Amino acid sequence: MIAGTVAGVAGSLFAYLKGSVFPDNLGIALSVDALVMVLLGGVETVSGAVVGAIVYKALNIWLVSQTDLSKLVLGGFIVLIVVAFPKGIVGVLETIRNRRRPTSSKSTLLTSRIETAE
Repeated sequence: MIAGTVAGVAGSLFAYLKGSVFPDNLGIALSVDALVMVLLGGVETVSGAVVGAIVYKALNIWLVSQTDLSKLVLGGFIVLIVVAFPKGIVGVLETIRNRRRPTSSKSTLLTSRIETAE
């Protein structure tokens, strides 16, 4: 219900800004772009969508200026990222951060086992 309200407000603001709205303005390509941004960043977190959008748009802009086959290269990169990192970019960064952080629960468990053994 909240999402529908926000979408309605966004649509009305978009129509007000553009002056008129046609189905061509929001086609399948834009929907696919939004889905790819979320998949790149990570589905499980809100920050994943933001990171995915930044990475996707930066790559898109850079590739368009570098090559005529920008859509092909971008598609290959997206497939590579989604296959290599199923949790997305943010999910991989969180996994790396959690591995580096020492866990206090393991040390307290080990300490309690040592005290019990004595």
